[in-house]
Amino acid sequence: MRNSRQNRHRSNRSNAYSESKSSNLRPFDPYFSEWALIRADRSPTATITLSETLQIDVYERPVHDSFVRPFTIADLERTLKSIPERFLIGLKRIVLFGGTKKQALTADRMFRDGQYYPEDRRGGMIVLYPFPEKKMKYFCCRLSPHQLQEFRWAGAKIIQENNDTFARFDLESLKTYYLRIVLIHEIGHHVDWIRKKSGRGKLTEEFADWFVGEYGFSRCGRSR
Repeated sequence: MRNSRQNRHRSNRSNAYSESKSSNLRPFDPYFSEWALIRADRSPTATITLSETLQIDVYERPVHDSFVRPFTIADLERTLKSIPERFLIGLKRIVLFGGTKKQALTADRMFRDGQYYPEDRRGGMIVLYPFPEKKMKYFCCRLSPHQLQEFRWAGAKIIQENNDTFARFDLESLKTYYLRIVLIHEIGHHVDWIRKKSGRGKLTEEFADWFVGEYGFSRCGRSR
Protein backbone atom coordinates (compact mmCIF):
# COMPACT_ATOMS: atom_id res chain seq x y z
CA MET A 1 0.00 0.00 0.00
CA ARG A 2 1.44 3.37 -0.94
CA ASN A 3 1.08 6.81 0.51
CA SER A 4 -1.62 9.42 -0.06
CA ARG A 5 0.74 11.96 -1.60
CA GLN A 6 0.48 9.94 -4.79
CA ASN A 7 -2.53 8.84 -6.83
CA ARG A 8 -5.46 6.71 -5.67
CA HIS A 9 -3.89 3.37 -6.58
CA ARG A 10 -0.60 4.17 -4.89
CA SER A 11 -2.51 4.97 -1.69
CA ASN A 12 -3.49 1.31 -1.59
CA ARG A 13 -0.07 -0.19 -0.99
CA SER A 14 2.09 0.98 1.88
CA ASN A 15 3.57 0.27 5.26
CA ALA A 16 1.73 0.85 8.53
CA TYR A 17 3.82 3.94 9.29
CA SER A 18 3.33 5.79 6.00
CA GLU A 19 1.37 8.97 5.54
CA SER A 20 -1.60 6.90 4.39
CA LYS A 21 -1.95 5.46 7.89
CA SER A 22 -4.54 8.10 8.70
CA SER A 23 -6.80 6.64 6.00
CA ASN A 24 -7.06 3.49 8.11
CA LEU A 25 -8.71 5.50 10.90
CA ARG A 26 -11.97 6.09 9.05
CA PRO A 27 -15.12 5.34 11.07
CA PHE A 28 -16.09 2.67 8.51
CA ASP A 29 -13.48 0.07 7.62
CA PRO A 30 -14.75 -2.90 5.55
CA TYR A 31 -11.60 -4.83 6.43
CA PHE A 32 -12.15 -4.77 10.19
CA SER A 33 -14.41 -7.83 10.38
CA GLU A 34 -11.95 -10.00 8.46
CA TRP A 35 -9.11 -8.86 10.70
CA ALA A 36 -11.12 -10.20 13.64
CA LEU A 37 -11.48 -13.58 11.94
CA ILE A 38 -7.75 -13.78 11.22
CA ARG A 39 -6.86 -12.92 14.81
CA ALA A 40 -9.08 -15.81 15.88
CA ASP A 41 -7.10 -18.23 13.69
CA ARG A 42 -4.31 -19.17 16.06
CA SER A 43 -2.72 -21.83 13.84
CA PRO A 44 -1.16 -20.86 10.47
CA THR A 45 -2.47 -22.44 7.28
CA ALA A 46 1.10 -23.26 6.31
CA THR A 47 4.67 -22.52 7.32
CA ILE A 48 7.20 -21.69 4.63
CA THR A 49 10.66 -22.91 5.61
CA LEU A 50 13.41 -20.93 3.94
CA SER A 51 16.30 -22.20 6.04
CA GLU A 52 16.98 -23.86 9.39
CA THR A 53 16.63 -20.52 11.11
CA LEU A 54 14.06 -18.74 8.94
CA GLN A 55 10.39 -19.69 8.74
CA ILE A 56 7.39 -17.58 7.73
CA ASP A 57 3.86 -18.51 8.80
CA VAL A 58 1.07 -18.03 6.26
CA TYR A 59 -2.53 -17.41 7.32
CA GLU A 60 -4.96 -17.92 4.45
CA ARG A 61 -8.64 -16.97 4.40
CA PRO A 62 -11.13 -18.55 1.92
CA VAL A 63 -11.61 -16.36 -1.16
CA HIS A 64 -15.00 -14.65 -1.43
CA ASP A 65 -16.97 -15.16 -4.67
CA SER A 66 -16.45 -11.50 -5.67
CA PHE A 67 -12.65 -11.69 -5.45
CA VAL A 68 -9.68 -13.43 -7.04
CA ARG A 69 -6.45 -14.64 -5.50
CA PRO A 70 -4.30 -15.43 -8.55
CA PHE A 71 -1.53 -17.27 -6.69
CA THR A 72 -1.11 -20.21 -4.31
CA ILE A 73 0.98 -20.64 -1.19
CA ALA A 74 3.39 -22.69 -3.32
CA ASP A 75 3.74 -19.68 -5.67
CA LEU A 76 4.36 -17.51 -2.64
CA GLU A 77 7.08 -19.86 -1.43
CA ARG A 78 8.87 -19.84 -4.80
CA THR A 79 8.84 -16.06 -4.85
CA LEU A 80 10.22 -15.77 -1.33
CA LYS A 81 13.00 -18.20 -2.20
CA SER A 82 14.03 -15.91 -5.06
CA ILE A 83 14.79 -13.11 -2.58
CA PRO A 84 18.13 -13.10 -0.72
CA GLU A 85 17.47 -14.56 2.71
CA ARG A 86 19.05 -11.63 4.55
CA PHE A 87 16.16 -9.41 3.44
CA LEU A 88 13.55 -11.70 4.99
CA ILE A 89 15.02 -11.97 8.47
CA GLY A 90 12.46 -10.67 10.94
CA LEU A 91 9.49 -11.25 8.60
CA LYS A 92 7.27 -13.61 10.58
CA ARG A 93 3.83 -13.70 8.97
CA ILE A 94 2.07 -13.30 5.65
CA VAL A 95 -1.70 -12.95 5.85
CA LEU A 96 -3.88 -13.61 2.79
CA PHE A 97 -7.25 -11.93 3.08
CA GLY A 98 -10.15 -13.58 1.28
CA GLY A 99 -12.49 -10.63 0.89
CA THR A 100 -16.01 -10.01 2.16
CA LYS A 101 -19.29 -8.66 0.80
CA LYS A 102 -18.58 -5.27 2.38
CA GLN A 103 -15.15 -5.13 0.77
CA ALA A 104 -16.70 -5.98 -2.61
CA LEU A 105 -19.28 -3.20 -2.28
CA THR A 106 -16.61 -0.61 -1.44
CA ALA A 107 -13.85 -1.88 -3.77
CA ASP A 108 -14.08 1.10 -6.13
CA ARG A 109 -13.09 3.58 -3.42
CA MET A 110 -11.36 1.52 -0.71
CA PHE A 111 -9.50 -1.24 -2.54
CA ARG A 112 -6.14 -2.35 -1.12
CA ASP A 113 -3.65 -4.80 -2.61
CA GLY A 114 -0.95 -5.06 0.06
CA GLN A 115 0.29 -3.65 3.33
CA TYR A 116 3.23 -4.04 5.71
CA TYR A 117 3.14 -3.96 9.52
CA PRO A 118 6.44 -3.88 11.45
CA GLU A 119 4.97 -5.47 14.62
CA ASP A 120 8.03 -4.84 16.77
CA ARG A 121 7.55 -7.64 19.31
CA ARG A 122 6.28 -10.40 17.00
CA GLY A 123 8.20 -9.55 13.86
CA GLY A 124 7.17 -8.10 10.52
CA MET A 125 3.87 -9.00 8.84
CA ILE A 126 2.74 -8.59 5.23
CA VAL A 127 -0.94 -8.58 4.28
CA LEU A 128 -2.01 -9.37 0.71
CA TYR A 129 -5.60 -8.54 -0.15
CA PRO A 130 -7.57 -10.33 -2.90
CA PHE A 131 -8.34 -8.60 -6.18
CA PRO A 132 -11.97 -7.64 -7.03
CA GLU A 133 -12.99 -9.84 -9.95
CA LYS A 134 -15.03 -7.04 -11.55
CA LYS A 135 -11.88 -4.89 -11.81
CA MET A 136 -9.90 -7.43 -13.84
CA LYS A 137 -11.40 -6.20 -17.13
CA TYR A 138 -11.52 -2.55 -16.20
CA PHE A 139 -9.08 -1.18 -13.63
CA CYS A 140 -9.12 2.59 -13.89
CA CYS A 141 -8.30 5.29 -11.35
CA ARG A 142 -6.23 8.05 -12.96
CA LEU A 143 -3.33 5.73 -13.68
CA SER A 144 0.08 7.32 -13.18
CA PRO A 145 3.05 6.71 -15.50
CA HIS A 146 4.69 4.64 -12.76
CA GLN A 147 1.57 2.54 -12.31
CA LEU A 148 1.19 2.04 -16.06
CA GLN A 149 4.80 0.88 -16.18
CA GLU A 150 4.16 -1.69 -13.45
CA PHE A 151 0.97 -2.95 -15.08
CA ARG A 152 2.62 -3.28 -18.50
CA TRP A 153 5.55 -5.11 -16.99
CA ALA A 154 3.19 -7.52 -15.23
CA GLY A 155 1.54 -8.25 -18.58
CA ALA A 156 -1.72 -6.31 -18.21
CA LYS A 157 -3.20 -4.81 -21.36
CA ILE A 158 -3.32 -1.00 -21.26
CA ILE A 159 -6.28 0.46 -23.14
CA GLN A 160 -7.18 4.06 -23.94
CA GLU A 161 -10.85 4.75 -24.48
CA ASN A 162 -12.84 8.01 -24.42
CA ASN A 163 -9.87 10.00 -23.08
CA ASP A 164 -9.50 7.50 -20.25
CA THR A 165 -6.82 4.90 -19.59
CA PHE A 166 -7.46 1.56 -17.94
CA ALA A 167 -5.74 -1.78 -17.41
CA ARG A 168 -7.12 -5.21 -18.25
CA PHE A 169 -5.71 -8.18 -16.34
CA ASP A 170 -5.92 -11.91 -16.95
CA LEU A 171 -5.02 -14.42 -14.24
CA GLU A 172 -1.39 -14.73 -15.35
CA SER A 173 -0.69 -10.98 -15.42
CA LEU A 174 -2.50 -10.54 -12.12
CA LYS A 175 -0.38 -13.31 -10.59
CA THR A 176 2.80 -11.57 -11.78
CA TYR A 177 1.54 -8.26 -10.43
CA TYR A 178 0.94 -9.66 -6.95
CA LEU A 179 4.03 -11.83 -6.64
CA ARG A 180 6.65 -9.68 -8.38
CA ILE A 181 5.36 -6.19 -7.59
CA VAL A 182 2.98 -6.02 -4.61
CA LEU A 183 4.74 -8.67 -2.48
CA ILE A 184 8.24 -7.42 -3.36
CA HIS A 185 7.16 -3.84 -2.59
CA GLU A 186 6.02 -4.88 0.88
CA ILE A 187 9.26 -6.81 1.45
CA GLY A 188 11.02 -3.57 0.52
CA HIS A 189 9.15 -1.83 3.33
CA HIS A 190 10.29 -4.60 5.68
CA VAL A 191 13.91 -4.13 4.63
CA ASP A 192 13.56 -0.37 5.06
CA TRP A 193 12.09 -0.85 8.54
CA ILE A 194 15.00 -3.08 9.59
CA ARG A 195 17.39 -0.47 8.18
CA LYS A 196 15.62 2.26 10.17
CA LYS A 197 16.22 0.35 13.39
CA SER A 198 19.93 0.62 12.67
CA GLY A 199 19.62 4.30 11.77
CA ARG A 200 19.81 3.89 7.97
CA GLY A 201 16.25 3.41 6.72
CA LYS A 202 13.82 6.26 6.01
CA LEU A 203 10.47 4.41 5.62
CA THR A 204 9.85 5.79 2.14
CA GLU A 205 7.82 4.61 -0.82
CA GLU A 206 10.82 5.39 -3.02
CA PHE A 207 12.91 2.72 -1.31
CA ALA A 208 10.14 0.11 -1.70
CA ASP A 209 9.79 1.04 -5.39
CA TRP A 210 13.54 0.71 -5.85
CA PHE A 211 13.43 -2.71 -4.18
CA VAL A 212 10.79 -3.84 -6.71
CA GLY A 213 13.09 -2.76 -9.51
CA GLU A 214 15.99 -4.74 -8.08
CA TYR A 215 14.23 -7.90 -6.93
CA GLY A 216 10.90 -7.91 -8.74
CA PHE A 217 11.43 -6.90 -12.35
CA SER A 218 15.00 -8.07 -12.72
CA ARG A 219 14.58 -11.46 -11.05
CA CYS A 220 11.95 -12.41 -13.62
CA GLY A 221 14.22 -11.64 -16.52
CA ARG A 222 12.20 -8.60 -17.53
CA SER A 223 13.37 -5.04 -17.74
CA ARG A 224 11.66 -1.77 -17.11
